[in-house]
Amino acid sequence: MFNFRLNSNLSNAFQTLDSLHDFIVFVILLHPKSRGSVKLQSNNPLHFPQINPNLLSDPEDYDIETVYKGIQYVLKLNNTKAFRNYEAKLNHPAVPHCDEKYNKFSKDWWYCSIRTVTGTVSNNCITSLLTIFFSILSQILI
Repeated sequence: MFNFRLNSNLSNAFQTLDSLHDFIVFVILLHPKSRGSVKLQSNNPLHFPQINPNLLSDPEDYDIETVYKGIQYVLKLNNTKAFRNYEAKLNHPAVPHCDEKYNKFSKDWWYCSIRTVTGTVSNNCITSLLTIFFSILSQILI
């Protein structure tokens, strides 16, 4: 269903999504403070460059805090009348590494989850995403 090149644990979590009734919200950091690098492996033009996006590495944690605030904003959408009309519910996949260490949905848990699932999207200048899942339970959409 989704092909984000995730590790097997996270990829398995995506299998729980119903493509007819669920939707994904991406929180995307458009102006990151973190800076990556691109280096040549050799002078051979057929060798791929070494790309290190160095995501969420800014020393002030501006990037991760901005993504966290974006997630908090998205979560508030679930309390709106429009979402309540469709009985929208948060459907989040397990994040085993974070679930074992932190209370689910605490700020520390979100930071861990953000660091675990963050990656680039097809455009390399967009350097962060986190998926939040809302499962639409209303029969209206069936």
